Amino acid sequence: MTKTSNGWFHAFIISNSDFMKQFLLNIALLACFTLQIQAQGNLPGGFKHIIEVGRYSDYGKGYLTITDENEVVIMDGDNWTNNHYTYEYVDECKNDGGKHFYGGNLILEVDGNSAYGWSAEEFYNKVEGRQDVITLKIRGKKDSVICDFITKIRPLYELPANVKVFGNAFASVKGRTTAEKRKSGDGLTKDTSYEERSDEDFDFFPCVNFDYLITSNDPLLDKEIFKNSGLRWLQRNEKNPDILFTIARDANESISSTYIPPTSRTINEGSTTKVRYNYILHKNEYITTQNNRTITEGGYTQETKTIDVFLEISALDVKRLNDKSTTHPPIVWQTTVKRHVLNPSSNFNINDELKAYASWMTFPIGDRVIWAEETVYAPVGVTYSGQNPHIINEVIEGSRAEKIGLMPGDKLLKADTPGYKWSAKWVKKGLKANGWGVVSYNLDKAYAIEILRNGSKIKLNLQPASVKIGRLYYVGAK
Repeated sequence: MTKTSNGWFHAFIISNSDFMKQFLLNIALLACFTLQIQAQGNLPGGFKHIIEVGRYSDYGKGYLTITDENEVVIMDGDNWTNNHYTYEYVDECKNDGGKHFYGGNLILEVDGNSAYGWSAEEFYNKVEGRQDVITLKIRGKKDSVICDFITKIRPLYELPANVKVFGNAFASVKGRTTAEKRKSGDGLTKDTSYEERSDEDFDFFPCVNFDYLITSNDPLLDKEIFKNSGLRWLQRNEKNPDILFTIARDANESISSTYIPPTSRTINEGSTTKVRYNYILHKNEYITTQNNRTITEGGYTQETKTIDVFLEISALDVKRLNDKSTTHPPIVWQTTVKRHVLNPSSNFNINDELKAYASWMTFPIGDRVIWAEETVYAPVGVTYSGQNPHIINEVIEGSRAEKIGLMPGDKLLKADTPGYKWSAKWVKKGLKANGWGVVSYNLDKAYAIEILRNGSKIKLNLQPASVKIGRLYYVGAK
């Protein structure tokens, strides 16, 4: 090892080349990881990825399913708009008929490369952090037809100006599927049970055509029940069905009579004290008597009416119906509803009940859909510096901040939130550090603010606006 600094460093690199290679490799990996985290952290609305994907064992085997295309519906009064917040379609896609993908579609290719067998992480590694156009080949269903198409998107890492007013509030929307709620008993009466099962080894994606097998003595009622089910989005094809549905139903009514024999019981309703004069002793006497009453009960016949209603809809794989090696029906999906009704009301109708049960049933992937809606309160509509959060950098066009006259450069001095006793202390404490971030909080009542503009103090009233937001996405993917 030489004595000069350059020579020592040169010798160190030569003698520790493996160490330096690994050290530099770690630095590079850390930089890539940091860039990826930064890119993902800039996604609007709190979304983790530009498109959410997942792998279902029984849907689109071998390919990833789009579980959330990050579309949010905003309801402002009677007006509504729906937007994709983490990407935009490029002109090539729009000129190609606007073939936009939806939840439940499959990812076949990314930039011309097959995505067969990819994990969700592999997909995210290919598309996250990019600013260029991404070409996706999608397989979807429309009008009971499976089709493949090309769409092109450009990732967005900044909220569009027209939705900055709403901030990231919509990112908190969550929910459960109707099937999940019913399986746990939510929304059902105590006398009702709901079960649903499906074959995880069967691929439901190619299923677009169906027919049904009716064996009861009332086929018209069975057809009415099926038309009310959540399975009606499939296309009936009697000659070449993918799925064959069967309906099993039953309803038993019984009336039992019970004779209640007569019984009697005596109850004490207190006592009464009266004054009586004793002429022999020449003084008043106090006489107390008990007030007893006898009650007679029973002596009649009591009738109890019960109804047991049963509905089961099953789906059979048509391709395996003629498989002689199978000893059991090739059932791939089944839902069952049972209800025991005690003394039903006069307007109870069994057929209406069966149709209502059928409406609960949705075929995969439909039973994984969540539509979650939530009322949120739009922030004021200003952007501000992280270095000085009291001063406005920008006033969003069309926002409430613009309507009340706020301007860039205004400095927030004070915020008064009447009607929010629980938050008044928090507002005063947080104002010093968070500035405009405080009045952007989810408050739904009018409050006063005081600003400093060109050396003058100005008081303004700010009225938050409530809006409804909703998202449609799929759960259960891995």
